[in-house]
Amino acid sequence: MNLLNGEFRCSNSPVATQAGHPHFYCVVLKSVAFYLAVALSLGACADMVVEDVNYEQFTTTSLVMKGTVKNQGQQPAGESETSLERKYDWADPFVETARIATAAIDAGDQVEVPLWTFSQAEFPQPGSCMHVRVCADVDDDVDEQAFGLSREGNNCLTKSIMNRQFCPSCDLCCNQTLPLVFDWRNWKGVDWITAVRDQAMCGSCWAFSAIAAVEAKNNVEGEPSQINSVDLSEQELVSCPTGGGTCLGGWPSSAFGYIRNERVVEEAGLPYTSTDCIYWDDTINAYQCKAACSSTTIPGCANPLLTAAQCSVLGSGPPSTWRLESLQWIGGADIDDVKRALLCHGPLSVTSSEWRHAVLLVGWNPVGWIIKNSWGTNWGTNGYGIIPFTGDPHSDIKNNAWYVQEIREWE
Repeated sequence: MNLLNGEFRCSNSPVATQAGHPHFYCVVLKSVAFYLAVALSLGACADMVVEDVNYEQFTTTSLVMKGTVKNQGQQPAGESETSLERKYDWADPFVETARIATAAIDAGDQVEVPLWTFSQAEFPQPGSCMHVRVCADVDDDVDEQAFGLSREGNNCLTKSIMNRQFCPSCDLCCNQTLPLVFDWRNWKGVDWITAVRDQAMCGSCWAFSAIAAVEAKNNVEGEPSQINSVDLSEQELVSCPTGGGTCLGGWPSSAFGYIRNERVVEEAGLPYTSTDCIYWDDTINAYQCKAACSSTTIPGCANPLLTAAQCSVLGSGPPSTWRLESLQWIGGADIDDVKRALLCHGPLSVTSSEWRHAVLLVGWNPVGWIIKNSWGTNWGTNGYGIIPFTGDPHSDIKNNAWYVQEIREWE
């Protein structure tokens, strides 16, 4: 192809031209015409693009990754290679996983290239991401230039893939930039959080925080049509010897351990009745247990207090009992890490040492964390409140956060 008495080729080869016109205006005119002709002619070459990265959803054994490669130029593309690179964190560098031979592609045609089969061990953890980059080149020409002008901007396509196991409803996990606002009470038009409860005069916030997290995660792992279908018993955790604590206090982590190792019955099986169990004693500057909630034979502070034998039969019949399979602590993480855990794993049970209180973390806005409390709907805004990210005594909730996974009805 001759352009302005010169030779143009679809490659990196130099362009040979005859001597320019001695007059300046001719040189200018030739330069303008030359680059105009180059711009019009770039499309006449082969031009490889990666149009899509396809994959089968994560299974228990493997994930098959494929790339769709198209020649959008006007010339055939010879045999080349398509590469696959991956990383698991945005801060990591991409590492090449595969380089696959790609057959010649006629102008306007596309092919699907099988790239890699990831084993289960190579999967990201549930709720985590894998970032892949697929690149294709004309005739394996990495630079893919003509006249020193690069045309490889569309040679590569980056795609983030989330392992949606246990968190199928949230698809923002893989975004490099976190949203300014996120709230599980209104994600995709659905409120995934169960109703606000009232622990009343009992130091059982730890139980309400744990149960709220399990109930919400059951919603997140399920279907929108089943939202709020499960109401679990805080009272079992408070009444049973190994439930995690009593009306004089406890820890959500211990409650989670009980639900994982034993199970917890639905609310109808043991309704909450420890509403008037403690009083403030000025002489010792602490809460004390009322006589009606104490026993000389069973340790603890609750109404009722149950023995281990009594607790073991709670799940022997209707209503149903529930378990969780795993739990994860993310305490001590920075604010963005806690946000991402909340986004990718569901509502978090959090504890403030300064406040001596446990609540449910459901979201954030530009001001701070959005929490669900267990002091009834008259507290805050219908039972919800805001805790600043920093500078507030209660901001330490990010230092002790838990999420749970695989909520199951126990049979």
